[in-house]
Amino acid sequence: MKKRCWGGRHQVWRWCVVGVLWLLSGVAWAGGIDLQALPADGLALGPHWELLQDADRKLDLDGAVRGDWQPSTASGEAVSFGYTGVAVWLRLPLRNGGSQPVQAMLDISYPLLQYLDVMLLAPDGTAVRHETGYQRAFAQRPWPGGNFSVPVTLAPGETRTLMLRVASANSLIVPARLWRADAFPRFDQRRLAVQMLYFGLALAVGLYNLVIFLLLRDASFGWYVLFAGSIAAALACFTGIGSNFLWPDAPYWQQRGVNVPGSVAAIALMMFSRRMLRTPQTMPRLDLGLRALIALNVLLIPLLMGWFAQTAPFWAVCSATTAALLLACGITGTLQRQRSAYFFVVAFSVLLVAVLLGHMRNLGVLPSNLITSAGTQAGSAVDLLLLSLALADRYARMRADKEQAQARALQAEQARVQALTDSERVLEARVLERTAALEAANRQLELMSQTDGLTGLANRRHFDAVLAAEWARAQRAGQPLGLGLLDADLFKAYNDRMGHVAGDDCLRQIAAVLAETVGRRSGELVARYGGEEFAFIVPGAGAAQMLALGERIVAALRARALPHPASPTGHVTASIGLAAEVPVADRHPELLVQTADEALYAAKAAGRDRVWLAHEG
Repeated sequence: MKKRCWGGRHQVWRWCVVGVLWLLSGVAWAGGIDLQALPADGLALGPHWELLQDADRKLDLDGAVRGDWQPSTASGEAVSFGYTGVAVWLRLPLRNGGSQPVQAMLDISYPLLQYLDVMLLAPDGTAVRHETGYQRAFAQRPWPGGNFSVPVTLAPGETRTLMLRVASANSLIVPARLWRADAFPRFDQRRLAVQMLYFGLALAVGLYNLVIFLLLRDASFGWYVLFAGSIAAALACFTGIGSNFLWPDAPYWQQRGVNVPGSVAAIALMMFSRRMLRTPQTMPRLDLGLRALIALNVLLIPLLMGWFAQTAPFWAVCSATTAALLLACGITGTLQRQRSAYFFVVAFSVLLVAVLLGHMRNLGVLPSNLITSAGTQAGSAVDLLLLSLALADRYARMRADKEQAQARALQAEQARVQALTDSERVLEARVLERTAALEAANRQLELMSQTDGLTGLANRRHFDAVLAAEWARAQRAGQPLGLGLLDADLFKAYNDRMGHVAGDDCLRQIAAVLAETVGRRSGELVARYGGEEFAFIVPGAGAAQMLALGERIVAALRARALPHPASPTGHVTASIGLAAEVPVADRHPELLVQTADEALYAAKAAGRDRVWLAHEG
């Protein structure tokens, strides 16, 4: 963070001029935005700015204050100027209407701004200034992260003017929002979590198809992996993940990191499409367009590397045209009843809309909002998944065709040589039938070995295996792992009074309650632990989540109101012991079970029909 005062002692007259102009402009702005009244989800600043364009980029703060300011016409959180060579000044009056100091966070959620100067101008002409942007050192940023976030602090009753100077060779967009200081960190963490989710998906899909490519040596999978990797690289730059974690001080690449990988992705995607849709044979005219766009994207890559500012607008038009042509190929393939084309039409419909919205935002045609700014990322995620499904379907069809060809060749050979007698064919059919029956029996036996016969839940053996796997996964990820043990209260008395048949039905009812409450997310498991005792595993759940889950289970069982004559409550209840911890190297999953078991005994000792949470181990 960089702070300094504007001007010197010998420039008092300039301070006076700025102060007078500042006071006059304050009359028109009706007191400005009160930082004490910011909403919890932040305030979008797009409609609140006044704008000043500096065509030759020579205005200083003094000249900007005296400039011809115009009100913003933006409706969302961003003002957008497209690809422009001018510098843009923005200003906004701020005030603290309270009796205590207030701090807010100004969040500019667009990492492709080359130069961004944020100034808080006081009535006396002094200014607190922060200089950031990808062209400046990453360590100079007031708030760590891929976007540009700057703290804004006002004393009680203080009024200042927030001024921004923005210039960039990339598309000039300023999506700004003011956050309360206590709300912004949570928002920033959620934003980062969403980004990590996307890149985790892209990495998983890319590695999966890379393995298949290395095994099959099918070029379609290779082009797909190149496409997925290029898209991920472009979005790492576009979202700020790259500058935050991979290249914090690489302005040359940050400037080109969307466009150059974007052209590589376009080339890979068109090569992939030519193979998947067989465009040279089935649609030669469209294939001619694909080859022309491939050549154009190859030409654009060195032009973007050397003359980015002049080439970037043409790249935006080329990318949108590429997506439209690929969609046309998919529609043509659908009309030709190509199976792969059905996946393509859906994939490229989403991608085309996302790319068009993104480039129209970059060109300044559309406003910047959640749809236009995150659409490319969401569209590419859908596109990656659908194209991966198309590859899987293609591989399955290739395998089926190969098996059918082998079967036909075998039948032809059998017909030619007449080597098999009728008895041998019958014997072979019986062997195949017995083999299929044996395989089915083995599958059923495997399923039975993991399932409790009474309740249909996982059995103790399966529970132990899943617990060990989830413990190891949580230890690698540094995430918590939650475990609960449930025991039916006074169940022996229930069996004595109601009989074992009713007792079995009661256990099935408890299993149904658990199955309705737990086990719906990936990794969660509900198992019969033994007798009237059940267990459940919840990856990623901390103490508070586990406690809330346990309360829902107990409440759901009470709501069933299963009669229990021997219980003080008159109906079936259960006690639950809970434990949650982040696994470490010197502990074992059995200790988590032991902790939950001790909590279960504590719940029963405290009067049953309740949930007891153990302290973290």
